Amino acid sequence: MNKYFTIPFLVFIILLVGCSAKEPTIVYKGEGSDWEATYNYQEISKNSYEFEILLKYKNDVQELKELEEITIEYSAGTSTVGGTIPISLLNTDEQVVFKNSGAYEGVNLLHNDSKIEVFIQWGNNKDSFVLENVNNKG
Repeated sequence: MNKYFTIPFLVFIILLVGCSAKEPTIVYKGEGSDWEATYNYQEISKNSYEFEILLKYKNDVQELKELEEITIEYSAGTSTVGGTIPISLLNTDEQVVFKNSGAYEGVNLLHNDSKIEVFIQWGNNKDSFVLENVNNKG
């Protein structure tokens, strides 16, 4: 008798999970002279979202090992996030040297036409560029 209850219950759970609406991931991309970035954004609820940012150094990553720190900032609208990171925390063995992800709640969310400004300083060098929503491009 237990088997007859378990199978319909499992089918119900699978259908429930499969039908739950999940917002699509919005991808923002851009590049400067030395760096390129990808920012993945997924709205979880009306005022919260998950994100992932990937920074790729376009030159020889071995150059970064000579530095002590790197400053990374990205901003959208009136919000700016970032800071100075010791080089020892970066992955200087691969082109994608920085990866960060997390979630925000109770903040202004990005819109489809939002642009994300990125500023990077390493040693005496600076690079800045804008990330744009690649989902909006035709």
